[in-house]
Parts: sequence; structure tokens; C-alpha cells
Amino acid sequence: MKVWVAHNKTVQPEILIMLASDPDSKIRAAVAMKNNLPDKLFAVLACDADDFVRERISYNKKTPAQILRRLSQDSCKPVAAQARKRLTQSE
Repeated sequence: MKVWVAHNKTVQPEILIMLASDPDSKIRAAVAMKNNLPDKLFAVLACDADDFVRERISYNKKTPAQILRRLSQDSCKPVAAQARKRLTQSE
């Protein structure tokens, strides 16, 4: 049920903040892809323990450049590669 809430286009930012700390990484990954993600959640989810969540943040078209620069040094190769790709595209 929570994943459907996260996918809802009109979900309130307060709900996203709650879902960003959900124990299920699939929920956090769904939150990471939201266009209306509150600014503070980019940094929180970019530090997530789960590689897939960090990768989803690197794909989010609204992720700030400073977060992408941090992710470009990520220990997970797919996360770092996607972040570098996004940084190159934005230049």
C-alpha cells in the first residue's frame, strides 16, 4: 500500500518525508524518484544504506548538482556512473 502512496502524483511532501524513512527500501526508492521531493530528502536519500535508493536519486531529474557530485564518488559503480552521466548532461 505504501508504494502506491509514494507513486501518487499528488502526495503531500509531509507524507514523502515519512516514507523516506520507511524500513522497506522499495518504498524509499519510490520516494527517491518523486519530482516534488522536498529539498532536504535529496541529501537524506543520497546517503541511504541501500544502493538502489541512491541509484534512484541519481536518476531523479531534479537532483541538485552538489548531490550528484557526491554520488559520483559512490562506492557502488552503477550509482557513481549514473551520477557522472547526469553531471555531464547538465553541463
